[in-house]
Amino acid sequence: MIGYTHNAFPQVVESWTSRVHPDDFENIVPMQIRIVESPDYGDSFECTYRFLRADGTWAWILGRGYVTQRNASGKATRIVGLHTDVSAGQADRAQLEDLVRNDPLTGLRSRTYYDMTVERLEQQQIRPVGIIACDMDGLKLINDYLGHPEGSQMLCQAALILRTSLYAPDCIARMGGDEFIALLPGCTQEQLEKAIARISKAFETHNADPDNIPIRMSLGGACAEDMGTSLDQLQVMADRNMLRGKHKERPRWRKHIKKWIEKNTNKIVQIEDSRYM
Repeated sequence: MIGYTHNAFPQVVESWTSRVHPDDFENIVPMQIRIVESPDYGDSFECTYRFLRADGTWAWILGRGYVTQRNASGKATRIVGLHTDVSAGQADRAQLEDLVRNDPLTGLRSRTYYDMTVERLEQQQIRPVGIIACDMDGLKLINDYLGHPEGSQMLCQAALILRTSLYAPDCIARMGGDEFIALLPGCTQEQLEKAIARISKAFETHNADPDNIPIRMSLGGACAEDMGTSLDQLQVMADRNMLRGKHKERPRWRKHIKKWIEKNTNKIVQIEDSRYM
């Protein structure tokens, strides 16, 4: 199944342990050794891990085993086992997990992944944590007058600006539509303010090029220094701060996008339409 000959794979435990993927080793090998050494850890196991094929590629293996005989000291002297190549199924699972964890349009994290990260941070009692709520202005105007492909490109460009303005460990997710959120573990209030400033500066740089469709992202941040504030409460605070700035700047920015569309196309934009109010 894995492609080895008897000579290449002698019947010693090292033949198996030396070919288990390094990232899976600690979760797989010590557990099985404990079962071999003592009945205190049970007589059976089932696990999935990567194993090196003879051709140098990795196979996903579903391993099952059962101790059928032990000596007087309790050490296993006979184990019946079954190994199944489940590589195809594991690849499907990995693809499904990727779809669940990532936003297919922008490449940012998904809302589901964001919720999972929040739950993990709460369980581990990680503080401080900063949250930046982000809401794009003018997307409906772009969709209606330039088309949804341009609107999608605008979302992707906004996502790229957010990603390059923050650091790799931060969770940046698209929550739906034109709403984004950044979750910043270990971020103090001072660092949060600097992060918001970096994002704002990056959008200003993008908008300085007259050929670019102008993008304005309303931003609002909040920081929890201790466990007295939950991350759900923190998100509400960040949203409120974002909305204050959005309501103040939305009329001016809507007019700015109207002028850009009319300058670069032959279309007349009616922002008085109730759809844009």
